Amino acid sequence: MSGYEALDPVDLAASRSPVPGSADATLVDFLHYGFSPDYRLASAYAQKVVGEAARVDSTSSDPAALLCRIIEEQTCDRGQREVYLPLTAGLDSRGLLGACLRIFPASSIRCLTIGLPESQDVQGAASICRRLGVSHQCVDPSAFVWDLDDLSETAKSVYRRTGTTPPIDGLKIFDELSKNFDSGVPVLSGYFGGTMSGEVLPLDAAARTTREGSVNAVVAMNRTYVLGSEGRGGLQRLLHRFLEEHAGLQEALPGLSNFDLLHIAWRQRLRIRSVTTAAFSTCVMPYEDCRWMKYWLTRPVSARLGQHEFKKVLKGSFPEVFRDLPGIGIMGDASRALEAFSKRTRRFVPWRVRQAMKGRGRRRDEMVLDRGDPRTNSSLAKTLAKTTEAFDARGLVPEVSFHAMYRGLLERPDWEAWSRLRWVMSAEVHDRAGNFSDRIPGSSRE
Repeated sequence: MSGYEALDPVDLAASRSPVPGSADATLVDFLHYGFSPDYRLASAYAQKVVGEAARVDSTSSDPAALLCRIIEEQTCDRGQREVYLPLTAGLDSRGLLGACLRIFPASSIRCLTIGLPESQDVQGAASICRRLGVSHQCVDPSAFVWDLDDLSETAKSVYRRTGTTPPIDGLKIFDELSKNFDSGVPVLSGYFGGTMSGEVLPLDAAARTTREGSVNAVVAMNRTYVLGSEGRGGLQRLLHRFLEEHAGLQEALPGLSNFDLLHIAWRQRLRIRSVTTAAFSTCVMPYEDCRWMKYWLTRPVSARLGQHEFKKVLKGSFPEVFRDLPGIGIMGDASRALEAFSKRTRRFVPWRVRQAMKGRGRRRDEMVLDRGDPRTNSSLAKTLAKTTEAFDARGLVPEVSFHAMYRGLLERPDWEAWSRLRWVMSAEVHDRAGNFSDRIPGSSRE
């Protein structure tokens, strides 16, 4: 099914509920959190996916077999004889590959990876596919054409279908990926995999279980650091209200923490889902299946921390996929756990402190490897130049010149700078698409 056929139709007039505040609340909160807070959409999604998981009668004790069964039902049982799989070096998509190899011959699986040849995702995916005889294609982002009018039309279309304002660079990547797929052939998405397996579960128990701690953790995870490190407090109040009004969903799912509930309803529904699934006409999301959710959300939280059990399941069930990649064995697990801990804790370190600490460790030029290089892609450079100039002209952040930040990016690719510029670019594109209030300061539609 399409990524959004399973959800109720979006009534934008009824659903739009930005955090109470000034006339430009939607834009301001988007720039704080990377999505436009919408209580109704978040609630409907939680009631549907979590509610179905709570109600489903599923007693599977073999998650790998369950994953295979879910994929088979959504593909083979519907007459499909081949599948597409966006493959990375991550656990989620590799797990889908392992399951597919139990269902399909290798010749019926086509994998694609976006990135430059030297990226970890491309190298890891190509190595696996080469060894297993699976078709693999590297989609080079250097050739992508970034056009503001096209981006705005994409943003408008996604908003009309989903009610969300996701990051534009993510929409662009998956839109380009979809051009390599034949219509009607199902695309397997790793969406929701890390959410269920515990990839982002905070190590701090208070951040998982207490309302105050989980609200603070979710807000910190979603900060864009465009307008500063703190929001206006409206989202925090909405999240507290959300936990209170949806506590009943946790009764049948003992592994569903407060953090999980907020992460699923707000970040996954309002930011991630539309990026990873909306571009595909036929999208299968095995990890969002209510039986898969039921299995993991009835497991002890300790089994999900650091994806401990998920890794054991995948590596034990699909050894042919995980055999020669980094992270196999005790030392690999320890290395990945340390990396995961570092990624989680740095979210709570103020942006200016992280800026001051630059150069003390090796940093990957992730933007260049995964999104394209504005130094060699003139259309990306032009889009960044136009959107940063337009944003600076609004005067929302007078102490920062994002256009100067973009110019610095041309001299030295930097993930911290890119992580802020992508939200500036996204805000300008969504404004052009008419997805924000008409009274935004400096609106391109004024």
